Amino acid sequence: MLRHERCLPLNLGSRPVREKRSGHRLHARLGGLLMSGLLVCCRANPEPIPEIQPPPLPVPSVDERSLSILLDPPAEAWDFDASLPRAGLMSVELGCPLAQANTALILFHGYGAEGDDLVGLSRVLDVAEDTALVFPAAPVALSRGGRAWFRRDRSNLEAGVRRAQRFVEDLKSEYRQLNVVVGGFSQGAMLTANLVQQGEPSLAAAVLLSPADALLAAPQSASRSLPIFISHGTVDPVLPFAGAERLRDAFDRAGHAVTWVPFVGRHQIPLSVIEQLNGFLDELRRAESR
Repeated sequence: MLRHERCLPLNLGSRPVREKRSGHRLHARLGGLLMSGLLVCCRANPEPIPEIQPPPLPVPSVDERSLSILLDPPAEAWDFDASLPRAGLMSVELGCPLAQANTALILFHGYGAEGDDLVGLSRVLDVAEDTALVFPAAPVALSRGGRAWFRRDRSNLEAGVRRAQRFVEDLKSEYRQLNVVVGGFSQGAMLTANLVQQGEPSLAAAVLLSPADALLAAPQSASRSLPIFISHGTVDPVLPFAGAERLRDAFDRAGHAVTWVPFVGRHQIPLSVIEQLNGFLDELRRAESR
């Protein structure tokens, strides 16, 4: 029998961490348009069905790319001014002040979530007193609510990765004493995976929570082994479990030290994952002190 995982309640305990799924509104509208051409009558004594029936209306198909174009903001909304500090991104900062911190844990949220969606993790992550927690907000506000780092069809994934990289670089430049651990959930995990793939030198470790196999290029043999934590639900309906397995194998072949945490669950961060992530972070502290 499958065991149900408890989801971590975030945002003052109102809901679990999970990425919003979009597109259902569009399909509802399409269905409404189709039904508007049909006359449905309900009678107490229905008449016999006529022998000649009108042909059914075709159901238009909408592929993922077209759906993304219809739902996401126009291309210019994703641009940013390279002269802006931290790529023009706002963030919530908790824990030790950055100027006094030894480590910064940067966590990027998922598609369609609000900018503070992962802030609740600060209550359950077992981090050292000298650790700053940084939660950047994605740059683009979606018309149906929430924010995003790149389009659903990933057509501008590279631009989103550049922006996340700029945020990390600027933070490290401001506070040169920091060891930087970067991570994220879902779309935020895809950003993180590409920062690792690019060999970002400022990273001390990476945390990928429910990622997809969305690398812009295959990881090259690592000049240094980076500790990487990867978790994923075996019945995730949003991002397939197999994609996380491929990502795990790619980083393992590149020579990174992968901690693999599968769980029976969906697109979420259950408490069992938090417990193992705390163990991962504790091991990083011990390794740093040696």
